[in-house]
Amino acid sequence: MNKPVLETKKLILDVMIKGSFICQIQMPYCPLFPVTKKQVNDFVVEKRPSLKGKNFSVEYSNATPLFRNDANVIL
Repeated sequence: MNKPVLETKKLILDVMIKGSFICQIQMPYCPLFPVTKKQVNDFVVEKRPSLKGKNFSVEYSNATPLFRNDANVIL
């Protein structure tokens, strides 16, 4: 009965360097507020500090996670 007023959803982000798949990250967001590219890049670097300073690209996908354990590990 106690539903939250603003329910968060998850974006599934595929992180790539020079076209090679690096990892998949789930980013929580609220659909009422737009998500900027800077927020996405900052989130990726926060979760994967080894990517700091590297030229990575992010592909957006709302498919199911590639690996079953991604949902538990990367949040």
